[in-house]
Amino acid sequence: LHLAAQGVLTAHYLPAASAASRSIGVRWVEGTAVRALADLPEARDDSFALAVASVGGRAVIAWDEARETGSAIAVAVVSWGAEGGAAPRPRIVSPAGSSAEQPVLALRPGGVWVLWIASRPEDADAEAAAGLRREGPAETRRASWVEGQALDEAGQPVGPVRALTSRRGHVAHIAAAPAAEKGAVFVVRDETEAREGAGGSLVRVHLG
Repeated sequence: LHLAAQGVLTAHYLPAASAASRSIGVRWVEGTAVRALADLPEARDDSFALAVASVGGRAVIAWDEARETGSAIAVAVVSWGAEGGAAPRPRIVSPAGSSAEQPVLALRPGGVWVLWIASRPEDADAEAAAGLRREGPAETRRASWVEGQALDEAGQPVGPVRALTSRRGHVAHIAAAPAAEKGAVFVVRDETEAREGAGGSLVRVHLG
């Protein structure tokens, strides 16, 4: 949910209509009144990640879903006037070539940041050169990092997708919020140095 000046913008998953798809219900709550803004179709996967923000009188929703081809996951964003009406077609913001999960939104002047955790299998030769040991015979170690893109109030990009942490990291979690000084700040848990599930580090990054 997102607290706005006149109410609360919420998004939640609705009961699945089929084994292959489900919907995201977007609602505007003002006092005790609940108004349905849209039910957004989503390609069903194992994730329930959702992010919602209200900016400039518009609703912005981000989620991750299975791509139409292959096994990778992508991050989709949709933005439309919070007064209601038909929502436009969602736009995939994460680039091909890696999976993208756990989207978060953070307000920025004139729009929002959409951030997500990107991942892909690590190269076995690079692992050996770095002295890394595979965790098991059936496991493929994956590198994971934070990517993001600045969007305007209409949900359109105002800059390229950027890698915001090292592509050789192992980011497991991400949280974001507006920064007191300006822009946005996000914190990630990186498990590159973790051993047997313990350890790791917290990394704070400021976005102007």
